Amino acid sequence: MDTWEKKIGLRTVELDTSPDKWGHNFKFRVNGVPIFAKGADWIPSDSFVTRTSAEELEFYISSAKEANMNMLRVWGGGYYESDLFYDLCDKYGILVWQDFGFSCLPYPFHEEEFFENVRQEVADNVRRLRHHASLALWCGNNEIELVSGLWKKNKKLYQAELGFFHNVLPGWVEQADTVTPYWPGSPDSGTTDSKPNDLNNGDTHLWQVWHGMLPIKAFRKLPTRFCSGFGMESLPSMQTIRSFTDDSDLDIFKPALLAHQKSGGGNRKMLFYLLSKYRNPAAFEDFIYLSQLIQAETVRYATEQWRRNMGRCNGALYWQYNDCWPAVSWAGIDYGKQFKAVQYRAKYFNQMCCVSAEILNRRADIYVINEYPSAFTGTLKWELVDFHGNTIDSAEEKVNVQENGAGKIKSLSYKNILHGHKKNKAALILNLMDETGILSKQTCLLVPDKKAALEKPDIQSSLTVKGNTAVLTLKTDVFARYVYVDIDGVAAPLSDNYFDIEGGKSYCVTFTVPDDMSENVLKQGIRVHSLTDVKVKGSLLNDKRLRLAMRLNRQNFFSWLKIKFL
Repeated sequence: MDTWEKKIGLRTVELDTSPDKWGHNFKFRVNGVPIFAKGADWIPSDSFVTRTSAEELEFYISSAKEANMNMLRVWGGGYYESDLFYDLCDKYGILVWQDFGFSCLPYPFHEEEFFENVRQEVADNVRRLRHHASLALWCGNNEIELVSGLWKKNKKLYQAELGFFHNVLPGWVEQADTVTPYWPGSPDSGTTDSKPNDLNNGDTHLWQVWHGMLPIKAFRKLPTRFCSGFGMESLPSMQTIRSFTDDSDLDIFKPALLAHQKSGGGNRKMLFYLLSKYRNPAAFEDFIYLSQLIQAETVRYATEQWRRNMGRCNGALYWQYNDCWPAVSWAGIDYGKQFKAVQYRAKYFNQMCCVSAEILNRRADIYVINEYPSAFTGTLKWELVDFHGNTIDSAEEKVNVQENGAGKIKSLSYKNILHGHKKNKAALILNLMDETGILSKQTCLLVPDKKAALEKPDIQSSLTVKGNTAVLTLKTDVFARYVYVDIDGVAAPLSDNYFDIEGGKSYCVTFTVPDDMSENVLKQGIRVHSLTDVKVKGSLLNDKRLRLAMRLNRQNFFSWLKIKFL
């Protein structure tokens, strides 16, 4: 009379919230193995949801896998995703943290009719999704406990809401799904007795960097158990910007850009953080480039900081993975499906086994992170080079790191390794190797980029095309920082972008050539950009004044500086 068919997977997913020396754990275990959750927060893929095709949805989920992500958090301010979304997460091995559809607002759970409507909504979605192997967590809401004090005077509303997420909703979930963990909200400490965003208990949303305008290095002082929301804004690609404006004289304070910015003072904050590491760019296209670099560096810095403290911290999901319209936002993939720098760099800072350096004023601390369920044994080779590729100092270290752990391998004092060279004229090259070759690589400057004495590289390129696959080989005479390749007519992501090339060495990038594009047209459309190509305006002192004005939020002073120096 009737049949149904579903694809299932046999596995266990547990949420470990047991007490420990810091407070309480917040750690996922898959088939008994602890994992560090790496990924981002998923929002609706389009403001008109039916415009997203099956192919486009697969592009997003497969891109998460390529970035070495293992979890997406379906944000409660969006909607319950399509069956295909969860099928694709099953296929690509992406765990799903599923918020229920409640976010940032008071809900009248004390009203009988509304309460019954929600009960049916919960039952319908839990029954629909419970069989998916990718489903890792049911989460009550997004940020309601964080902001619920705003309606605390309405006791009936406030008490009904707290009771719903901590007592009623978990019971409803368990009626239909007895195996998937439940958590009251994001962020949440796990009980009504403790405030959300407790660094020692539960998950956190940490916006001291960005909304609070604290320095990026403030993440060092935020040893969360699991961060399910943090981030940095950047501009989308010029291709996406051109979809909403043809203004030939763009800057970040033009009406078209401000209209596509929904974070209060967001464009000003982007400039504030950009100037912490780079100079003030004269060209709008370079603002796009630098804003994406500072976004990538922020997410990398925070993620690596927490991964180096695995055990205490067990997850880093940044806000946000994608866009639902062509916005200036925190997304890693813009609405035009163009990878920003953070999406390209994520595959490196999310590697299961990788090298990670913390660059301090007088030393570099080098760590190795090992997420595999077995110990890692290998070799770390570090090399300090000048910008022409000459070795200043180098050594190899044997590496032994326990399973699901991280360890400091070496602390390099600049005084001991520079041998009279200036630290603004050197790069630290780290290679982590096993018997198969290089597993992980990281390149670091010893000073902020704006203080580095980088020389303008002469980057030579050569192109080979076989069928629909092209290989672009780039060779440079001196150290080239953050090399960005843009190709007219090629919209699909390249194999890599925003990478460094050591002096005297080469790097290959592959990409798919559109069917109707000739090799000659392809060659003419290739543009290669690096950090030294950015033309700046003003002086370092002016940049410092701008940052001070923005930090103090003195609007009149900022307006004067904008007229004077922007």
